[in-house]
Amino acid sequence: IGMNTYMLEFDIPFVYYNRYYAHRSNPEREPEPVSTDTVLQWKRVTEVEMAKRGLRLFDMGHGWTAESFGISSVAGWDKQSDDTIPEHMRQYLAEYQGKRQLYHGVALNTQICMSNPDARALVVRHVVEYAKQSENVHCLKIGLGDASKNHCECEACRKMRPSDWLLLLLNEVEEALDKEGLHPVLGFSIYSDTTWEPEQITLKHPDRFLGAFCPISRKYTTDVPTDPHPKKITPYVRNVSSRLDTMEEYLWHFQQWKQRVPARFIVYEYHFWKAQFYSPDCLTFAKRLHDDVIAYHKNGFLGIMEDMSQRHFFPNALAFCIYAQTMYDLGLDLDQAIDDYLSHAYGDAKEIVKQFFTDLSKLLPQAVLDTAHSLPVDVHQFRVPEMIPLFEEAIRRSDRFDEDMKPFRNMPYRVQTVAVRLLSHYTEYLRGFLHALIIKANGDDEGAKQDFLAFSRRFGTRERDIEPYYDHCLTVLALNVIFNSKAEQEM
Repeated sequence: IGMNTYMLEFDIPFVYYNRYYAHRSNPEREPEPVSTDTVLQWKRVTEVEMAKRGLRLFDMGHGWTAESFGISSVAGWDKQSDDTIPEHMRQYLAEYQGKRQLYHGVALNTQICMSNPDARALVVRHVVEYAKQSENVHCLKIGLGDASKNHCECEACRKMRPSDWLLLLLNEVEEALDKEGLHPVLGFSIYSDTTWEPEQITLKHPDRFLGAFCPISRKYTTDVPTDPHPKKITPYVRNVSSRLDTMEEYLWHFQQWKQRVPARFIVYEYHFWKAQFYSPDCLTFAKRLHDDVIAYHKNGFLGIMEDMSQRHFFPNALAFCIYAQTMYDLGLDLDQAIDDYLSHAYGDAKEIVKQFFTDLSKLLPQAVLDTAHSLPVDVHQFRVPEMIPLFEEAIRRSDRFDEDMKPFRNMPYRVQTVAVRLLSHYTEYLRGFLHALIIKANGDDEGAKQDFLAFSRRFGTRERDIEPYYDHCLTVLALNVIFNSKAEQEM
């Protein structure tokens, strides 16, 4: 079921390490610059250590549509100058609105002219050269540009959907690797524009491939259906159709994919990217993980890979633990597993902690905060004055909980002492977050934004103390969606 699998995205995953070491989300910490050479060294060390332990390495994903043409994508999603495009390579970029240039200045997001055989040949050559140097890679993922709605609009490219062009490229990659005697599993994604199934092309050797179903714009307050019957089927219109907003539609398209492409499929999910921050009570999100794992299995997926923080243990690891246990045992008794975790983490304080999280689920429900990932966020979603009394009560409840937990600061086991003390950081986090949320709910968007910025800076002073469990960078990124939301802002 793939629990021995780990993915390192990009040839040099500089953007992720740099976000942390530059401390861009925490001005209270002095930046600690890292170089691309350092990050590449760390990646190589990781590969070796994984190989020693029998772990399967998934590698790359996005980046091929830039690096194959001499355009660096190490800046990730940061904008860069159009001058970084080698002029003789410009012809291979996607023609979008009459121009061939970086899409909104981001190399990683830019698509290419897929109908141009020379453009595809450059990608194939780059993949082959990369594969020759990547003996530790179990699955080499071949992704297009990361952004949607910027595929090539030339007459030839319009003849097929992005999914068809992707499969054509994958067949060419597989053939070239075979000639070189290289046989990694080749990964591809049902993602954004390739959510719409291919119409003309299929894989010649589907057993060589592993597809990943990526519902990046789903909401986590809705279930994963096991027999999807969407109320509407959104037609694909090049560079007009947006990411879907219902799991019914996502899974309906996946069924069409399976009929046309008989490959193996896993889920590439985003539970631990932003969604966990919109479920402050832990219990609700633990149930979501449990139910989703079971439903995905019923849909025929072989496993789940998460796009996630490596430090999702704030205020505890309940959701992550339930996720892993359910992956291993689909018959898991959820209530029993939750009680078992809370007992081990909090000992004699278990019932006090469980009651606190139960109260939070009513005072700060996920439905109020949850947003569809990677879709425009409507500012009005968070203007909910009727919720202010509940938010205020959640602050008072946090105060009472702190008092209730004072006798348990020193526990019989070290793990329990750490778990209990982490909760005092969490209640401080909740108070700061809720104070800004109340201002937002009252309709003062700018006031809420400034209050949240001040809070995130104050709370950033705690980062060193709770760093093994808490990801400050990702927390700020996720909550900025609430406090920077505009009517047409995309995540």
